[in-house]
Amino acid sequence: MPFLKKIAAWPIIFVLFVIYLGFSLWLFPYYQSQIDDLAGEPLTALDLRMQYSPGEVKDLMAQMGKEGRAINRFISGRIDMIYPLVYGLFLILLLVRLSSTLKYHRGPWLLLVPILAMLFDYLENFQVLRMLRQYPDISEELVAFSSLMSSLKWLFVLAALLLVVILGILQGSIFIRNKRAQGKRKSQD
Repeated sequence: MPFLKKIAAWPIIFVLFVIYLGFSLWLFPYYQSQIDDLAGEPLTALDLRMQYSPGEVKDLMAQMGKEGRAINRFISGRIDMIYPLVYGLFLILLLVRLSSTLKYHRGPWLLLVPILAMLFDYLENFQVLRMLRQYPDISEELVAFSSLMSSLKWLFVLAALLLVVILGILQGSIFIRNKRAQGKRKSQD
């Protein structure tokens, strides 16, 4: 944890946030628009869904067509293998930074939340790649496991974001309380 405290500086967190935005606002939409163009309609990637059924997976992959599935394979096998590291490290460093001045910040369990989000994201990616390889003969068990990984990923991503909000509110209240105390001390002097 001391190493994480050293690198949990705002400039590093900001750089990771900018990289995260690059993935979210440019890279993923760029490739998704190619898939949408091939399909002739906007499609929702499996990664963006909380859960899905075998029928939804087969319909989605059929709508993508062969070229769209190849793009999806590239996204899941390359780009989405880097993305969890980016958002995971961003969330970990942000949680370390926001909890570092709190009285009860010793709990490394906070960091388990984004780590689990990353783990389930990777498991989801591997399952999506398996489904793309097995298409059109995708087993219901594979879809169920992949859907479970997606659900768990989103659960832990949302939990990590909730922790960030809670810690941000706590830090904000501490900052305001300290400013008020400084103001009272100055007025008494």
